[in-house]
Amino acid sequence: IQELCNRTILLENGRIVKNGNTSDVIKYYLEPENLKIGETDLSDNFRARHSPGKLRAKHVRILNENDEINTTFEINDLITIEVDIENISINGFVVSILIFNQQGSLIYHIRSQDGNINTKNLNSTATIRMTIPQLNIIQGRYSIDLWIGNHFDLLEDHIEGIISFEVVNRGHSKVPLRSIIHETGQWEIIE
Repeated sequence: IQELCNRTILLENGRIVKNGNTSDVIKYYLEPENLKIGETDLSDNFRARHSPGKLRAKHVRILNENDEINTTFEINDLITIEVDIENISINGFVVSILIFNQQGSLIYHIRSQDGNINTKNLNSTATIRMTIPQLNIIQGRYSIDLWIGNHFDLLEDHIEGIISFEVVNRGHSKVPLRSIIHETGQWEIIE
Protein backbone atom coordinates (compact mmCIF):
# COMPACT_ATOMS: atom_id res chain seq x y z
CA ILE A 1 0.00 0.00 0.00
CA GLN A 2 2.83 2.38 0.92
CA GLU A 3 4.42 1.96 -2.51
CA LEU A 4 1.18 2.16 -4.53
CA CYS A 5 -0.91 4.86 -2.83
CA ASN A 6 -0.50 8.49 -1.76
CA ARG A 7 -3.76 8.54 0.20
CA THR A 8 -5.37 5.70 2.14
CA ILE A 9 -8.68 5.08 3.92
CA LEU A 10 -8.76 2.76 6.94
CA LEU A 11 -12.08 0.97 7.44
CA GLU A 12 -13.22 -0.82 10.58
CA ASN A 13 -16.57 -2.66 10.55
CA GLY A 14 -17.53 -0.80 7.37
CA ARG A 15 -16.85 2.67 8.82
CA ILE A 16 -14.06 5.10 7.95
CA VAL A 17 -11.66 5.30 10.89
CA LYS A 18 -8.85 7.27 9.26
CA ASN A 19 -8.47 9.02 5.91
CA GLY A 20 -5.26 10.71 4.81
CA ASN A 21 -1.60 10.37 3.86
CA THR A 22 -0.74 6.68 3.41
CA SER A 23 2.20 6.66 5.84
CA ASP A 24 0.06 8.37 8.54
CA VAL A 25 -2.78 5.88 8.09
CA ILE A 26 -0.39 2.91 8.19
CA LYS A 27 1.24 4.28 11.34
CA TYR A 28 -2.19 4.73 12.95
CA TYR A 29 -3.17 1.17 12.02
CA LEU A 30 0.03 -0.41 13.34
CA GLU A 31 0.21 1.35 16.70
CA PRO A 32 -3.10 1.46 18.54
CA GLU A 33 -2.93 3.16 21.96
CA ASN A 34 -3.21 -0.11 23.90
CA LEU A 35 0.02 -1.39 22.28
CA LYS A 36 2.28 1.44 23.50
CA ILE A 37 2.60 0.38 27.13
CA GLY A 38 5.06 -2.53 26.83
CA GLU A 39 2.70 -5.10 28.30
CA THR A 40 -0.52 -6.53 26.90
CA ASP A 41 -3.13 -8.51 28.80
CA LEU A 42 -4.84 -10.68 26.18
CA SER A 43 -8.49 -11.47 26.33
CA ASP A 44 -10.08 -14.03 24.05
CA ASN A 45 -11.61 -11.24 21.95
CA PHE A 46 -8.31 -9.42 21.32
CA ARG A 47 -8.38 -7.94 17.82
CA ALA A 48 -6.75 -9.94 15.02
CA ARG A 49 -6.67 -13.16 17.05
CA HIS A 50 -7.07 -16.56 15.41
CA SER A 51 -7.14 -19.35 18.00
CA PRO A 52 -8.37 -22.74 16.83
CA GLY A 53 -6.63 -24.66 19.64
CA LYS A 54 -6.52 -24.76 23.43
CA LEU A 55 -3.08 -23.21 23.98
CA ARG A 56 -3.44 -19.47 24.67
CA ALA A 57 -1.13 -16.53 25.19
CA LYS A 58 -2.39 -14.57 28.21
CA HIS A 59 0.21 -11.80 28.65
CA VAL A 60 3.03 -10.37 26.57
CA ARG A 61 5.77 -8.07 27.86
CA ILE A 62 8.68 -6.24 26.25
CA LEU A 63 11.65 -5.88 28.60
CA ASN A 64 14.94 -4.00 28.48
CA GLU A 65 18.34 -5.23 29.70
CA ASN A 66 17.30 -4.54 33.33
CA ASP A 67 14.14 -6.70 32.98
CA GLU A 68 11.98 -3.57 33.11
CA ILE A 69 8.92 -3.14 30.90
CA ASN A 70 9.94 -0.81 28.09
CA THR A 71 8.82 0.30 24.62
CA THR A 72 11.78 2.44 23.50
CA PHE A 73 15.15 0.95 22.57
CA GLU A 74 18.30 2.24 20.93
CA ILE A 75 19.93 0.55 17.97
CA ASN A 76 21.98 -2.45 19.23
CA ASP A 77 20.14 -2.64 22.59
CA LEU A 78 19.15 -5.95 24.14
CA ILE A 79 15.41 -6.64 23.94
CA THR A 80 13.44 -9.44 25.62
CA ILE A 81 9.92 -10.56 24.79
CA GLU A 82 8.12 -12.58 27.44
CA VAL A 83 4.91 -14.54 26.84
CA ASP A 84 2.70 -16.19 29.47
CA ILE A 85 1.00 -19.26 28.00
CA GLU A 86 -1.79 -21.40 29.48
CA ASN A 87 -3.38 -24.79 28.76
CA ILE A 88 -0.02 -26.32 27.97
CA SER A 89 0.08 -29.93 26.82
CA ILE A 90 2.65 -32.29 28.36
CA ASN A 91 3.78 -32.96 24.78
CA GLY A 92 5.17 -29.41 24.46
CA PHE A 93 4.58 -26.45 22.21
CA VAL A 94 6.37 -24.06 19.83
CA VAL A 95 6.35 -20.27 19.70
CA SER A 96 7.20 -17.90 16.85
CA ILE A 97 7.71 -14.19 17.34
CA LEU A 98 7.45 -12.10 14.18
CA ILE A 99 8.59 -8.47 14.15
CA PHE A 100 7.30 -6.14 11.41
CA ASN A 101 8.29 -2.59 10.48
CA GLN A 102 5.75 0.19 9.83
CA GLN A 103 5.50 -0.76 6.17
CA GLY A 104 4.48 -4.31 7.10
CA SER A 105 7.77 -5.96 6.10
CA LEU A 106 8.82 -8.92 8.23
CA ILE A 107 12.14 -7.99 9.87
CA TYR A 108 12.68 -10.82 12.37
CA HIS A 109 11.16 -14.30 12.59
CA ILE A 110 12.37 -16.03 15.75
CA ARG A 111 11.21 -19.60 16.46
CA SER A 112 11.48 -21.46 19.77
CA GLN A 113 12.23 -24.73 17.97
CA ASP A 114 15.49 -23.15 16.72
CA GLY A 115 16.53 -22.41 20.31
CA ASN A 116 17.70 -24.81 22.97
CA ILE A 117 14.54 -25.09 25.12
CA ASN A 118 12.40 -28.04 26.13
CA THR A 119 8.68 -27.29 26.40
CA LYS A 120 7.59 -30.82 27.33
CA ASN A 121 6.20 -31.86 30.73
CA LEU A 122 5.59 -28.31 31.98
CA ASN A 123 2.78 -27.21 34.31
CA SER A 124 -0.48 -25.99 32.79
CA THR A 125 0.98 -22.48 32.56
CA ALA A 126 4.47 -21.27 31.68
CA THR A 127 6.35 -18.13 30.72
CA ILE A 128 8.57 -18.30 27.68
CA ARG A 129 11.29 -15.69 27.25
CA MET A 130 13.12 -14.78 24.04
CA THR A 131 16.04 -12.34 24.02
CA ILE A 132 17.71 -10.62 21.09
CA PRO A 133 21.14 -9.58 22.45
CA GLN A 134 21.58 -6.79 19.87
CA LEU A 135 18.62 -5.24 18.13
CA ASN A 136 20.26 -4.56 14.75
CA ILE A 137 17.44 -2.64 13.11
CA ILE A 138 17.13 1.05 12.31
CA GLN A 139 15.01 3.68 14.00
CA GLY A 140 11.26 3.33 13.66
CA ARG A 141 8.20 1.67 15.19
CA TYR A 142 7.86 -2.11 15.05
CA SER A 143 4.91 -4.37 15.81
CA ILE A 144 4.94 -7.98 16.97
CA ASP A 145 2.82 -10.95 15.92
CA LEU A 146 2.75 -14.08 18.07
CA TRP A 147 2.23 -17.62 16.77
CA ILE A 148 1.86 -20.61 19.11
CA GLY A 149 1.67 -24.18 17.87
CA ASN A 150 1.32 -27.60 19.44
CA HIS A 151 4.02 -30.28 19.47
CA PHE A 152 3.05 -31.15 15.87
CA ASP A 153 3.74 -27.50 14.90
CA LEU A 154 0.03 -26.99 14.15
CA LEU A 155 -1.58 -23.62 14.93
CA GLU A 156 -3.07 -23.18 18.40
CA ASP A 157 -3.04 -19.37 18.82
CA HIS A 158 -2.07 -16.56 16.44
CA ILE A 159 -2.33 -12.88 17.32
CA GLU A 160 -1.41 -10.07 14.94
CA GLY A 161 -0.15 -6.69 16.14
CA ILE A 162 -0.03 -7.89 19.74
CA ILE A 163 2.34 -5.18 20.99
CA SER A 164 4.77 -2.62 19.59
CA PHE A 165 8.05 -0.90 20.38
CA GLU A 166 10.19 1.91 18.98
CA VAL A 167 13.87 1.97 18.06
CA VAL A 168 15.61 5.34 18.30
CA ASN A 169 18.93 6.52 16.86
CA ARG A 170 20.55 8.62 19.62
CA GLY A 171 24.21 7.64 19.52
CA HIS A 172 24.73 6.96 15.85
CA SER A 173 25.28 9.13 12.80
CA LYS A 174 23.25 12.31 12.39
CA VAL A 175 22.45 11.07 8.89
CA PRO A 176 19.29 8.91 9.07
CA LEU A 177 19.94 5.23 8.50
CA ARG A 178 18.14 3.95 5.42
CA SER A 179 18.58 0.18 5.52
CA ILE A 180 16.35 -2.09 7.59
CA ILE A 181 19.16 -4.03 9.26
CA HIS A 182 21.96 -2.03 10.87
CA GLU A 183 25.24 -3.81 11.56
CA THR A 184 28.24 -2.08 13.04
CA GLY A 185 30.73 -4.57 11.57
CA GLN A 186 34.32 -5.01 12.70
CA TRP A 187 36.47 -2.15 11.45
CA GLU A 188 40.22 -1.72 11.51
CA ILE A 189 42.92 0.39 9.89
CA ILE A 190 45.83 -1.45 8.31
CA GLU A 191 48.88 0.67 7.49
